[in-house]
Amino acid sequence: MAGWFLVAIFWYTVAWEVEWVEWFGIRYIPFINPGALVWIAMAISGFYISKRLLVEEQVKNREGYSSLFAIASLIVIGGLFTVQIQNFWDAYYIISIKIGLTLSFMWFLFALVISLWGAYSKESIYKWLGYAVIAISSIKVLLIDLNGESSIYKLIALLLIGGTSLLIGYVNNKWSENENEHEQNLA
Repeated sequence: MAGWFLVAIFWYTVAWEVEWVEWFGIRYIPFINPGALVWIAMAISGFYISKRLLVEEQVKNREGYSSLFAIASLIVIGGLFTVQIQNFWDAYYIISIKIGLTLSFMWFLFALVISLWGAYSKESIYKWLGYAVIAISSIKVLLIDLNGESSIYKLIALLLIGGTSLLIGYVNNKWSENENEHEQNLA
């Protein structure tokens, strides 16, 4: 377990500078490049360790370690998406869409996925992680990404943020209601 975390920390420190490999004459293909494949392998192995820990009866505090590996794997996935978007913007010189706002919106979708997983698995730690990602991304959007932008641009960005946040709240509330109804029916 310690080895996985050491590799993850090392990869987080060097992954931003991995050279691209040109495949099929295409300069950069997101998610199909050596750096992305390492990110994906790390996430899969982290989730595998997390799942495996739940069945290991000799491990003390196995639920805690399992959650720790799942959260670390989710952070690896967030890093994967961030690096892939940054590299895509760099490879194809995209200037018409701002990368900062694109990354923030991606992180909102990532928070939605984390919150959905938390609602589905009934593990509140994932819901709180999703809320933390939303809070940090909202602060980034409001203080950095939209600083000095026109009003219509701000309106569109805030509508996307608000819509995603409302969707997360709706799903969490709906699944909480269904869970409460199920518990009442059992009683």
